[in-house]
Amino acid sequence: MIREIKLYFAIRRTMKRLKEVNTMKWSINTIMQILAILLQGLNQIIHAIPDDWRFPIAVAVSVVQGILAVLAHFRNPDGGPVTEPYTPKGTT
Repeated sequence: MIREIKLYFAIRRTMKRLKEVNTMKWSINTIMQILAILLQGLNQIIHAIPDDWRFPIAVAVSVVQGILAVLAHFRNPDGGPVTEPYTPKGTT
């Protein structure tokens, strides 16, 4: 039990940051997806990466893109939950 309490306090800061990512706005999601697409392209074009590492890197970036897409799917463009109605700024 003591070990679990120590582990909780060790990862508490990371857990708070993950909650912030869960409230991701549309602009942040767009920027992160564009960067991931560029990374996918550079992974295949640049020959500085060994050939045996290209596929695992492509899979890892694809998994990250999938996670980002799922997180963005359940959020409004302003970062609020989908269960609340979204009203764009400037409209009443």
